[in-house]
Amino acid sequence: MSEADAKIEYDIPVKVPKQPIGARIWHGYINAVSRLKSEPIKIKSAKGAAARRKQWKDGKGSPYTEIPPITDPDIQEMAFYPVVDPFSYVRVTYNAATSDYIMSVIEPVLTEDEDALLKKIKATFEMILDYEWAKLDHMNKKTYLERSVDSYIKSRGIRLEPISED
Repeated sequence: MSEADAKIEYDIPVKVPKQPIGARIWHGYINAVSRLKSEPIKIKSAKGAAARRKQWKDGKGSPYTEIPPITDPDIQEMAFYPVVDPFSYVRVTYNAATSDYIMSVIEPVLTEDEDALLKKIKATFEMILDYEWAKLDHMNKKTYLERSVDSYIKSRGIRLEPISED
């Protein structure tokens, strides 16, 4: 046979059986994934987040809330619970000398700047938010407060550290 015979094309359409929809979706997914880059995706985090994780030592608490150690030998820890993890905790201790149980609430300590800003926000919101507050349920109140605080901070051009924003 010559080379001309090997290149013959036929005009007759060949019917290929149609694959089920699941198989077509699967093949489309595999094709799309195979075109993706093989290098890992970089995820950006807040500027202070990595520093907070490095400073925080493993154990109880979080980068936001440091749990003070128990120094008195007569006091022993009975229970430790997160209330609003990773921000606030409850520690139940027993004092053997006085036979007392003590429940302590442990929360993050605010800096002077954060405390001043919090007082300004509270004073402003006490005047503004009072009329709509009764209409909102618990989840809506939380969302409404978060949005209002964000709006207040942005409208005044206040810059916060990432740990303060959390």
